[in-house]
Amino acid sequence: MKLFRIKNFEKFQSQRRGKNVPWIKLMVNWREDYEVASLTDGQAMQYVGMLCLASRQGPELRWDPTWIKRKIGCNASVNLELFENKGLIEEVVYQPVFRCLPNLAEGKGSDRTKREREPKPKTKTKKRERKKTSLDHYHKLFFEKFGSKPMILEKHGPMMARLEKKMGRPEIIDLLDRYFKTDDQFIINAGFTIDLFGSQINKLIASRAGNGAGPVRNEFES
Repeated sequence: MKLFRIKNFEKFQSQRRGKNVPWIKLMVNWREDYEVASLTDGQAMQYVGMLCLASRQGPELRWDPTWIKRKIGCNASVNLELFENKGLIEEVVYQPVFRCLPNLAEGKGSDRTKREREPKPKTKTKKRERKKTSLDHYHKLFFEKFGSKPMILEKHGPMMARLEKKMGRPEIIDLLDRYFKTDDQFIINAGFTIDLFGSQINKLIASRAGNGAGPVRNEFES
């Protein structure tokens, strides 16, 4: 596929690329350049359109007048040869890369050539999964019960982390399950908040002990 670039584009334009580039540089004397000044008004606007297109898609563009016309949104045909003849754009030519040839006399290639031929072993990087915290579990239970996300404040993360450190994550998760299954009217009216959960832990432990779980040591005691 034939490509072209706008001459000196990288010298005058921003190094940023992509759809989020909000502007291009256009010097106040851009029409004073001899080659640009020789363009008609329509051709000059096509040149500006190609500058904008190169800023969004990269400096190398397809040598396709119909595609360029559509991308820059103009009505008239785009004559890329004209811009090339004036030195405003240039064809992109890639030089072929020659590798070292094998030593034909010995019938063997050099060690470097052999290394280039051998495929490098692919190393699989194991994606590290983040462990679910008790705060994640609270979010899940609240959403399952009410169908909406709960309000979680910045202070709640450290608060739940302290409870996990003091009592253990499995214990807090078990108490959260009991918290959302309770028929305690006070908890129901309060809206199952995280702050209320912290104040109701002893009550939840006591209710669990009363349901046949046996005596439970209060983990808040030092």
